[in-house]
Amino acid sequence: MVDLHIHTNYSDGQYSVSELLDKLKEAGVTVFSITDHDEIGGCIEFESIKDEFSDVQFIRGIEFSTVHNGVKMHILGYGFDYSHTAFQNILTEIKEKRKARILNLVDSLNEKFGIEIARKEIDNLLNSKTSVGKPDIAKILINKGFAESIEDAFAKYLGQITFPNLKITAQQAIEAVSKSGGIAVLAHPKEIMQDYGLSYLQIEELINDLKNIGLRGIECYYSTHSEENTSEFIGIANKHNLLISCGSDFHGEEVKPAAKLGVVCKNISIVQDILDTFNIYM
Repeated sequence: MVDLHIHTNYSDGQYSVSELLDKLKEAGVTVFSITDHDEIGGCIEFESIKDEFSDVQFIRGIEFSTVHNGVKMHILGYGFDYSHTAFQNILTEIKEKRKARILNLVDSLNEKFGIEIARKEIDNLLNSKTSVGKPDIAKILINKGFAESIEDAFAKYLGQITFPNLKITAQQAIEAVSKSGGIAVLAHPKEIMQDYGLSYLQIEELINDLKNIGLRGIECYYSTHSEENTSEFIGIANKHNLLISCGSDFHGEEVKPAAKLGVVCKNISIVQDILDTFNIYM
């Protein structure tokens, strides 16, 4: 099985890299990518021990949170050279934007709900990992007794707070991936359709616009895509000569229980074109 959309605890996933490897073995996943949010620590850690795992094949990955013409979307990057200047520059910019966003969130929790989180606690969190997001703040709220679960924290507090736009653009993400030798793929397009009330024709127009700035593929197979969704996105990919990708968006049972490893793409031949790009032949 193939799964090209997986998160570890380097971003908002439940499991460490070593724990994830055990999960992959249990699930029968033989080709995978770690795609943490705006973060490559998980990839670096796996690559340092990959010689011990000759039974799996790995594609370096990342998931960028972006905006394009007012539409929020996630761009997956694969096979990039993370030492490339363009890639390092975009990671630095994202880290500064995320820091500003988290500080804004902490201030808003205090102003709106009277919840105080010490600046030292936030500084320690920001220093411990690159990709700090709302789930990390949710865990603090749980530890302080303000919420019973991550979902509860979002329902009571985090979902009621809005931010100024601090995301990078989709074009910035696509260009950084492309310049560093990788390929950019649009993640879970159905979510964009739902968030913005788009038709298949409208999402196709958006995808074609992204293709014109360097997008190379679409995540057609995804945990919440129906058979109809998958078929429609495969049709769009074929029409526009884009690669077909697949991913569960696995975060772990406690974080995203509905997303199961590997189940969206049991047939490797479905995504052979994207695997050929990285010289993976099964």
